[in-house]
Amino acid sequence: MKKLLSLALAAVWFTAVAAVRADDPALVETARKTAASFAPAIVNLSVVAKISAHSSLPIDLGGGKEQSVECVGTMIEPGLVVTALAAIDPVRAIPPMKINIPGSGETTIDIVSELHDLKIRLPDGTELKSRIVLKDEDLDLAFIATEVPLDAAARAGISTLPLTNIAATAEVVDPVIILGRNGKSLNYSPTLHLNRITACITKPRRFYLGGTEMGAPVFNAQGQLLGLVVNKPEHETKAINPMGGMKAGLEPTPIILPMAQIQNNLAQAREEAAKPAKTPAPTSAPAK
Repeated sequence: MKKLLSLALAAVWFTAVAAVRADDPALVETARKTAASFAPAIVNLSVVAKISAHSSLPIDLGGGKEQSVECVGTMIEPGLVVTALAAIDPVRAIPPMKINIPGSGETTIDIVSELHDLKIRLPDGTELKSRIVLKDEDLDLAFIATEVPLDAAARAGISTLPLTNIAATAEVVDPVIILGRNGKSLNYSPTLHLNRITACITKPRRFYLGGTEMGAPVFNAQGQLLGLVVNKPEHETKAINPMGGMKAGLEPTPIILPMAQIQNNLAQAREEAAKPAKTPAPTSAPAK
């Protein structure tokens, strides 16, 4: 009986997957219309990250290495962009590491980054000096605003992604449309991915598996905004033995975060964006 039930469930699953083939004419047509409408709101972000290591013991770990980072973001209001924090911070996914030093004992090493020279690149090539105005570490979100408020003329020339037609929910094997944008080497051309929901997680909060490019918006088969691709960070500490060997933490997982959860931060992001720019600070605190 169990074997027959398993075969029956497998048949249902196969039928559902077959029904959402990427070459479904209606889905392809919706995807193209969605891209035509909203691709101008997908922007490129660039930042320089100064990466350093900090320990709870007085030991020299070096540091100060700079790394250029590029990713995509979604313009939700003129001059206000949301993206995945892990996409813009190169050390976001690196957990603290514990190391045993002979004669000194155990110490925790934190890899931190200081972000500067952050810019929003619009599809027409215009670059706007910007800053992170709000971070949500739990949801892996970063809200980025221009350093100087935009005047009416500049705001009128910027495309945004309306937050009005939002999908209430999604289910496993539902097709999704993901918009993105290539980097400099591919002339910042827009991208369009067709994928499907591979898992639906409901606890401790709802999110989906099936995302691709970090910071990219995701739509359902009807063209409704479903969410944003972010990382689900794992916080398990890595332990390093100086005699060799490492116990690694779990790998971060790209997820689709529902738009309703992102909107909970919107009012605060607007408030912070209206304040004068501050001196940049490290994205995480050194170990104590």
